[in-house]
Amino acid sequence: MKWAQLKSLAPFQVLHDLLHFLIVNKPPGIVSQSGKQHHSRKLDEESVIYQLSKQLRRDYPESKEYSQLKTVHRLDRPVTGAMVIAKTKIGAQNFSKNLQQGGNKGFLIKRRYIALIQEPDLQYVYRNKCIHFTNKEKTQGIITTDAGKTSVTKFHALTDLEPQPLSGLAEYFNRVPRIPVLLELVSGRKHQIREHLQEAFRQPVLNDMEYDADPLHIDFNQIALHSLYVKTKVGMAMNEIIAPMCYGQGLWDGYLDQEGNFLPEIVQAVREFEVPYIPPKEVEM
Repeated sequence: MKWAQLKSLAPFQVLHDLLHFLIVNKPPGIVSQSGKQHHSRKLDEESVIYQLSKQLRRDYPESKEYSQLKTVHRLDRPVTGAMVIAKTKIGAQNFSKNLQQGGNKGFLIKRRYIALIQEPDLQYVYRNKCIHFTNKEKTQGIITTDAGKTSVTKFHALTDLEPQPLSGLAEYFNRVPRIPVLLELVSGRKHQIREHLQEAFRQPVLNDMEYDADPLHIDFNQIALHSLYVKTKVGMAMNEIIAPMCYGQGLWDGYLDQEGNFLPEIVQAVREFEVPYIPPKEVEM
């Protein structure tokens, strides 16, 4: 698909600023990786590090603590939300160690996402062998696929949560039943959440035209997938961040308050998210 032309890139919201890292709220339309790997100056100028560094230099012209920013993990271009950015070499190395080795190695980082999908055909979902349900209501479970490399995603579908209309857009959206789904990656690969939702529920993320979603004519650069929750632990210091929706709020109409904060039921559910992990060999494929 072709991305819509951006008139200007929205600013980052700095959610947390500590010695070794930042947590920022990423706008849509910005790529995580630099264009240097793709020989594209335009892509470089639309990258997270380029745009964030430019913003921080403007806001803090005398500071030198933002001169070595590095991405710790990726978010796809149309995805919004919390993103951890290392400020120091120590931060980058320790977060990388935890992502690669897990457990208590390096600096702990845990991420959870929220997506909106259209209500799926439940009979298809219940028969889908790539899903292993972990509760009797069949609202929580594990999605496992093996396309050359085993990929695992935990999910919790908030099927009982009713949207609360806040604007005229809600009336339009409510004609199409939607379900918010909380997700946590066990193993990661490019586009994993987007592919797993399509494969498990036969429903793409709303507005994700790259995966054949119907266009909603709100913002072609944004899909209904948001990095909602990040927890970090550095030494004894634990930090927990809930990223509000600062961009394209119409896409999430009914699940936000007037300030762009997600409903309390969603915040509670993402904090309490707990789906037992079952190794792939124990999951029926």
